[in-house]
Amino acid sequence: MNSLSQPYQKPPTHHQTVNEEQYQHRSSVLRKHLTIYISKKHIFYVKPIMITIKERLQSNLLISFKQFKTLIKYLKNDMKTFTEQQLIDFFSVLIYNYPTVDEDTYLETYHIEEFYERYPNKRPPMTLDEFMIY
Repeated sequence: MNSLSQPYQKPPTHHQTVNEEQYQHRSSVLRKHLTIYISKKHIFYVKPIMITIKERLQSNLLISFKQFKTLIKYLKNDMKTFTEQQLIDFFSVLIYNYPTVDEDTYLETYHIEEFYERYPNKRPPMTLDEFMIY
């Protein structure tokens, strides 16, 4: 059966497919930022998009990658230590049709020391092998 004859399936828009606690935390962080942006007088072109995103998050719905991309400029300004990719990975749990980066992978990629504190057995062994002459 070819893909054209299959009925269109709407992408999942509800967060039940991901970690509930992670979704709630990241959603509250983004909603906090959105509340600040929406209250600013100089932001008026993207304000309707921001309001829509905030409403979706309040309804426990996922947002599209395109919607999220409109926020990156503002988020980068507030979260100065984050790169664009870090922002995407951090909030990936809120974006439908985007691979979710779980908490451990995020820590291992961007905050390695915190990851090792949480999982000391994953720390590579401290050896002098690379300095040894055999």
